[in-house]
Amino acid sequence: MTQILDPIARDAIEAFEKANRELRRVLRVPEGSMQRPSLHPMQRPAKSRIHPVTYVREHPKVGRNQPCPCGSGRKFKRCCINSWE
Repeated sequence: MTQILDPIARDAIEAFEKANRELRRVLRVPEGSMQRPSLHPMQRPAKSRIHPVTYVREHPKVGRNQPCPCGSGRKFKRCCINSWE
């Protein structure tokens, strides 16, 4: 079985190297400049983190069991929770 697969593997490697040389020629990249990235997590560059924008409320947060801000005297969960933005 290896007698069949060895020529196929060699052909695949040669095709990859040819494509890589062609890509370097088109992109004008020097031969030794592109190195294989390290697989060790401690040697990888840190990912840039995108921090989300903090949400700012127009009104103070109303808890479910606090009095309703509409002034009815009922708990918020029994009064206006479904119509509140």
